[in-house]
Amino acid sequence: MQQRVSDALLRLVDGFAADELCLDRIKEVQPDEMPAPYRTLLDHRDHMTTTLERYHGGPVTLRVLQHNESGDAYGRMILLSAVGTDHVVELGVVRMDLSLVPEPVRREILDRSAPLGEILIRHNVMRLIEPVSYLRLEHDHPYARRLSRAKDEAVYGRLGVIHCNDAAAIELLEVVTESRSPGAER
Repeated sequence: MQQRVSDALLRLVDGFAADELCLDRIKEVQPDEMPAPYRTLLDHRDHMTTTLERYHGGPVTLRVLQHNESGDAYGRMILLSAVGTDHVVELGVVRMDLSLVPEPVRREILDRSAPLGEILIRHNVMRLIEPVSYLRLEHDHPYARRLSRAKDEAVYGRLGVIHCNDAAAIELLEVVTESRSPGAER
């Protein structure tokens, strides 16, 4: 893994289960190295919230595992689950500059009741999603173990930046599972 990716991961997860990062069980990959459906789930410029909702056949719910706030700096580690189930479809870590979003958006983010993508879309915040790198996490990686999976296989994720109103406002790690939630269309 390139040093810049390792440094970005370390900075992003600092304070959020950083002891579980286990860089030796993460490999940087190219999009064409990801098996289906991971490539579809990760190699795009859409919000992960809407991508996961399409894939799992309905809304996702947010569970904030940890969060911190210092002035305009805000971070959180989250799980997204298929609505009405305990089926965890994403583990995410976000760091953002709240000064770059309108006050109503800031309040909703700090309320911690909805996924970030859902909030930005609902408030029509102009945004550009930029995937920076793609990652393969071994099946026994602590982050992979937090996801609902049918098999003990590697999972994949991405590091990215979300630009809000032409400014790099959000850094994120998104790790997803290919295991469909119960009731999802096949």
